[in-house]
This record gives sequence, C-alpha cells and structure tokens, in this order.
Amino acid sequence: MKCKRADVNKDSAEDFDSLLSWLDPDRERAGEKYVTIRQQLIKMFTWRRASDPEGLADETITRVTRRVTDIRDSYEGDPSLYFYGVGRKLLFEERRRLSRLQSEPRPDEIASEIDRDEGFVSSYTTA
Repeated sequence: MKCKRADVNKDSAEDFDSLLSWLDPDRERAGEKYVTIRQQLIKMFTWRRASDPEGLADETITRVTRRVTDIRDSYEGDPSLYFYGVGRKLLFEERRRLSRLQSEPRPDEIASEIDRDEGFVSSYTTA
C-alpha cells in the first residue's frame, strides 16, 4: 500500500508540474498565473453564491491538473478559460447535488411523519 500511495503523490507532483508548464514556460510567471486563476475562480464562485467558493476553486484546479497531460497539446487559447469552463460545470454539478439533497426528506422528518401516522392509525383502532 505504501508504494501505491507514493506513486500517487509522485503522479500528482508530475501533473502539477505539467499544469504549471502549461500555464507558462517560466515557472515564476506560471505560479503568478496559477494564483490569479485561483483568485478569479473564488470570485466567480462567490459571485454565483456557491456554498464553498474556495473548496470549489480547489476542486476545479484538481480536475484540470488531472487532465492537463491529455489536453495540453490539443488545447488552443488561454488556459485560464479552460479552468473557468471546468469551474462552471462544477458549479452546475454542485447545484444539482444540493437540489437533490433539499428535495429528499431528512431522516428526522421521516421518523416524525411515521410517528404522526402511527398516532393517527391508533386513534381509529382504539375508538
């Protein structure tokens, strides 16, 4: 197991290096672009009233980082636009997930409804 975990960390570091080199060949400028993109993602998620803007920004970056080796050679244009596209899709996923959670009854609501039904039924059977 430890070897597998080390491989994952190694792969993640390589993917992150690939991400930075995709943003800019100069590592210093790549780091600046990375910070700017993250800040802009946080602003976008905040403006759209996301529940966790920083967490969604980090998840967006994680998803792009995982895909960068597949897209870097074929993607044309400003890489930051790719991040914003992934972020918009992630926000849609988050809203859909929250919508589903809100439409499902909570366990305590189900329990109180069962108690009410049992009380209702027992009032007819005891009369």
